[in-house]
Amino acid sequence: MQGVFPARQSSRYGRGKRTLACDQWCVVVRNRLRQIVGASTNWKDHQQALAERISLSKHLVNSQEELPAKSMKESEIEVHLPLGTQPSLREKYLNFHNSVRFGRILEDLDSLAVLICYSHTWNKDLERSPLSIVTALVDKIDMRRNIIYPDCDIKFTGHVTWVGKTSIEAKMHMTQFHDGAYTPVLDATFVMVARDPENKRAAFVNPLKLENPEEEKIFQQGEINKKRRVELSTASLLKVAPTAEERTLVHSLFLNTLDAKTVSFRSRILSPNSVWMEDAKLKGLEICHPQERNIFNRIFGGFLMRKAYELGWTNACVFAGCRPVLVAVDDIMFRKPVEIGSLLLLSSQVCYTEEHHVQVRVHTEVLDPLTRQHDTTNVFHFTFQVEKLVPAVVPQSYGERAFPWHGNPVKYRDVSVWCVWFSMAAVALTHCRRRAFQALGNGAVQLLSPRCFQGVRQKSSTVQYASRPDLPKLAYRRVKGKSPGVMFLPGYGSNMNGPKAEALEEFCRSLGHSYLRFDYSGHGASEGVFSEGTIGSWKKDVLFMLDEVAEGPQILVGSSMGGWLMLLAAIARPEKTKALVGISTAADHFVTAFKSLPLQTRKEFEDQGVWKIPTKSNEEGAYTISMDLLKEAENHCLLQSPIPITCPVRLIHGLKDEDVPWHISIQVAEHVLSNDVDVILRRHGQHRMANKDDIKLMVYTIDDLIDKLTTMA
Repeated sequence: MQGVFPARQSSRYGRGKRTLACDQWCVVVRNRLRQIVGASTNWKDHQQALAERISLSKHLVNSQEELPAKSMKESEIEVHLPLGTQPSLREKYLNFHNSVRFGRILEDLDSLAVLICYSHTWNKDLERSPLSIVTALVDKIDMRRNIIYPDCDIKFTGHVTWVGKTSIEAKMHMTQFHDGAYTPVLDATFVMVARDPENKRAAFVNPLKLENPEEEKIFQQGEINKKRRVELSTASLLKVAPTAEERTLVHSLFLNTLDAKTVSFRSRILSPNSVWMEDAKLKGLEICHPQERNIFNRIFGGFLMRKAYELGWTNACVFAGCRPVLVAVDDIMFRKPVEIGSLLLLSSQVCYTEEHHVQVRVHTEVLDPLTRQHDTTNVFHFTFQVEKLVPAVVPQSYGERAFPWHGNPVKYRDVSVWCVWFSMAAVALTHCRRRAFQALGNGAVQLLSPRCFQGVRQKSSTVQYASRPDLPKLAYRRVKGKSPGVMFLPGYGSNMNGPKAEALEEFCRSLGHSYLRFDYSGHGASEGVFSEGTIGSWKKDVLFMLDEVAEGPQILVGSSMGGWLMLLAAIARPEKTKALVGISTAADHFVTAFKSLPLQTRKEFEDQGVWKIPTKSNEEGAYTISMDLLKEAENHCLLQSPIPITCPVRLIHGLKDEDVPWHISIQVAEHVLSNDVDVILRRHGQHRMANKDDIKLMVYTIDDLIDKLTTMA
């Protein structure tokens, strides 16, 4: 074979000597991709084809230096879509407005991007490529013209513009022949990643050979694009707290939605020409059949993009009441492949509007009908323009404010707007604290009427052991007293002897209330192997202590992972749970944080069997999470649906928590069914929340709850 296309690298389908009838141009491209990787044409043969592909692993190299450098010209491809000369092909691309379906264009761009990358990595000495090249993200698609004529030929051109060790950036241009000349329609930038034949590990790709100053400039732009993506990721408000200026701005926006006739923060009103964001949604469902598979027998990325675009377009159309026109596509993230047979749930949301522009975010996830587990697969961002002036969308909840949108419809990648909506939640919920605390200038919190905080250390309780049939013994310390009792749940890898646990014992002694703290199996003084523990096994530890050791109803106090276990225990034992206090609550955090990693990074950790998370919160400098723990933890995730907890809930979190983002506490607050929920955000609070002011705040919060519960009783 001489190249990806045997005849010549630049392939002109529909014009010149190689004009093909009907829609054979895209069939040829996709058939060529199947030949390159040895994919089966029949679904029933896909297992055999996979087995044959695995044998190609021997052709992978151990370093990029072993591969020859390729020029940009070697990956250049030109493809023609003859809509003007082939009416039968035109029918496939027509929409009901008698214009071109942009969803079909997205499918073609995805196929072309993959083919361009195989052109770059092609080894002429092999019949098949050992690489599995898949779409990692669509960086951007900028529309140069809003009209795509249904009866004029289209030309796609593209080539590789940047190469890393295992990733490739491909830039494509679409033009259309009209009035005697080709005019630009769109520019698209895709980022692809190379994997081994089983799609389990990253694989090296050929480096790029730059042959002139123009190519050096193009490559430098690719470096800039990569740097921008990294900066946007690290500047995410999931990792960095909003500034004081942002909080001040959004507080005024929040106040504009309050009803001046009441004193409640729960009573909200709309300003004129506004719509609640909740009322600007559309949802869809797709059953993923094998007819939509790609060459690796997973659902074709172009199909996912088409379905998401069509739902987003419909959402914008219904919202605006007129036909929308696409202006830009931004940041389509491919987080997880979609398997054949999956149930694909699509959710479209109008996130931001301004004058004639509508921005839409489409979220897709797969649902396992047997386990009811949801996994995010893609996030799509579209900007449309409409003829009418559109109303503003106003968020009511944290989840709506937290949409990672890229803001201003004129500056498509300006992050300022979504920062505004995100930080609104912090201000609103901080000011919703109804009674016990007032914020001081230095970030400390002072109780208005504390009953007690003893600074004199008393003698600690003695360590005892609880025996369980066929299970490790659990070490615990207990103080007997009146109800409600307080039960402390430490974090991952922590024990019952930390400063928060010690302070709570002194506090409960001073009031005469019962108190219980203990070590999970594999932790501290308890029996068991730490590396064998799971969320499920530690949940059983908590329930055992609640059932067999604790005296009467309890106020559960959970720190970090203990906050997650606290919620699980409250669901399982509502009759034993009087109130909850979460400190840096890490509900679902192991699972969601791992799934937010790039696919390539996740695969590397899966191969190693463990995931090491850097932290300043322990002596080792990292949390070591086994893949078995992560997999089992998926069975205990809570933030995908309402949390059936109705007791009072208090959630304390530091804005400078580098281990567990503070927005998780707000998500918990929004998902619990209780009508009595407060979130307290500490300006300078870190993950451990173990300094003097942090501990005082925790104690005062529990004191307030005890007062409330005993008054109600």
